[in-house]
Amino acid sequence: MQKFYGQDSTSWNGKYRHHRHGFMEDIPHRKLLRGVIILKREDREKVLDFLGSYSLTCYVREVKLTPDDEDKLRQFQD
Repeated sequence: MQKFYGQDSTSWNGKYRHHRHGFMEDIPHRKLLRGVIILKREDREKVLDFLGSYSLTCYVREVKLTPDDEDKLRQFQD
C-alpha cells in the first residue's frame, strides 16, 4: 500500500525523515476504513487501473456525500 497511499520513513533512529509519494496523494479522496475510500467519479478509472495492475478485486458503489465530505474534497482542489 506504500505505492498507493505513500509512506513516511525514518533512518538512523529518526535522525533522517523521508516521504515516499503515493498514487492517491494527487487524487482528492476520503479514506473511511481500511480498504474503503471515497473519490470523485472522474477519478474512478485511474484508481481502478492502478489497482488492477495488482490483480486485486475491487467493488465500486455510488455514495451520496454529506456537505462535510464535499467540503473536505473541495479543499484538495483549491
